[in-house]
Amino acid sequence: MEIRLAHEGDIPEIVSLLKLGLGENLLPKSEIYWRWKHVDNPFGKSLVLLAIDKSKIVGVRTFMRWKWRAGNHIIEAVRGVDTVVHPDYQGNGMFGKLTLALIDHCRENGYGLLFSTPNRKSKRGYTKLGWAEAGKLPIQMKMVKPVSMMLDVVLRKKSRQNNASKKDESISYYLNNAGLSKLIASNNILYGSHVITEHSVDTLMWRYANVPVAEYYAGGVEDTELRALFFYRIKHTFAGKELRITDVFLSDRKYVQDLKQIVDRKVQEHNADYVTSGSFGIANLLGTNMLVLKRKVGPTVMIHNIMLPDLSNFAAFEGWSPSFGDLELF
Repeated sequence: MEIRLAHEGDIPEIVSLLKLGLGENLLPKSEIYWRWKHVDNPFGKSLVLLAIDKSKIVGVRTFMRWKWRAGNHIIEAVRGVDTVVHPDYQGNGMFGKLTLALIDHCRENGYGLLFSTPNRKSKRGYTKLGWAEAGKLPIQMKMVKPVSMMLDVVLRKKSRQNNASKKDESISYYLNNAGLSKLIASNNILYGSHVITEHSVDTLMWRYANVPVAEYYAGGVEDTELRALFFYRIKHTFAGKELRITDVFLSDRKYVQDLKQIVDRKVQEHNADYVTSGSFGIANLLGTNMLVLKRKVGPTVMIHNIMLPDLSNFAAFEGWSPSFGDLELF
């Protein structure tokens, strides 16, 4: 059996194996989505290791590139995603072999951290390999229509659709705003030494405008320039219509109240039943009225040290503030 890094020509066969092994129950497996995620990513092209037997790809192990910022220090990281072993080759330790081989490659090339948001099955594999569990991303939820939510759950009703048919231009407007780069830089300062994603206009354009599998919206605060901004999407769930805030950027904490008012307006516009928000460290946009803080409902995050001095900043999200947008979808 041959183990090698993937190349451009392997993409169609990789996607076919992903469909065979993983299905398309959560996200579609397509060449368009693969290229967006692993080729066009502004953080860098993904590292993809293949197992080849009899000229056929039978195993795929993928580490997606990411960059974290801690003060002025940039951490080159990779994220474990899109792993699949052909059904005929499962149970022979291929997951572990490919993972360890790709970690060795990362170590040789100076990557500092490996993280992942595994499902139950892959979590067992990570645990066997000695990965640490950082915990579950803290999620805040504000119930806007608790009675409607209860009926949706009990009666399994379909979420009420948004009646607006006008195309939303908010993502294009804010991502092309001349003040966005300055806002990102100011937001970095507010976080101090807390670990956050090293975002730029390019990464936000990739994440929120070019993503092929979801539609996002944005809302911002402006006076003479862009002062605050949040990204969100509408998700139809078993509990009704969710307005999910995925990223928040502030030039100063004093703009939180202004941003809260815009969130409230967006909730009304979309007729949302509830609002969720991740751990943003500097901005609680949901207030305290009917707020439910649930620390065990977000995605589980696993971490593994490659070349960092230690992982203390990443344990239990005490010094690490990944956003909902950093961890969903991937």
